Amino acid sequence: GNIAIERERAMSFCSKLFGREQGAAKKESTILLTETAFAAMFPRAEKDWYPWILATLERYDISTPQRIAHFLSQIGHESAGLTRVQEWMN
Repeated sequence: GNIAIERERAMSFCSKLFGREQGAAKKESTILLTETAFAAMFPRAEKDWYPWILATLERYDISTPQRIAHFLSQIGHESAGLTRVQEWMN
């Protein structure tokens, strides 16, 4: 899929999830990414990814709706929805 389309979908999803506009600058707690929301975004991902994603959001201060959306869309794209963790060198 096209990463721009995936990013737009993630931005829209996160905007609805956080109840604010995409460009909002107010810092939010990473707990806003609930396990239910995570499962909805990555339905084929293993459940044990969730705490690692929360820890990453916290560690790197990925705390606004826009930054969370960009991060999730990027890792989702790069890992086929968190189902692949190995590079394919073809």
